[in-house]
Amino acid sequence: MSVEVKHDFHMVDPSPWPALGALAGFATTFGLVLFMHPEMLGGIGEIFGIATIFPGILLIAATMVFWWRDVIREATFQGLSLIHISEPTRRPN
Repeated sequence: MSVEVKHDFHMVDPSPWPALGALAGFATTFGLVLFMHPEMLGGIGEIFGIATIFPGILLIAATMVFWWRDVIREATFQGLSLIHISEPTRRPN
């Protein structure tokens, strides 16, 4: 196989961050539902809800930080975001 680029598409390696972000969003939503409806778990839903909301929010923040770290690394150090690919995003139509 040739390592030569034959197209203008932005091709990067698969990332684990969308899956982690989805899991964090689910944990946050599940915790909010339990917090608002504590009777779902027989009275301990409010405590379990709060204990689920905060890790979910922290995971969302971590996902944002690490995902953008990867995007910046791909664009600057690895050179995957070439000028002719990113040019339409820089100038108005």
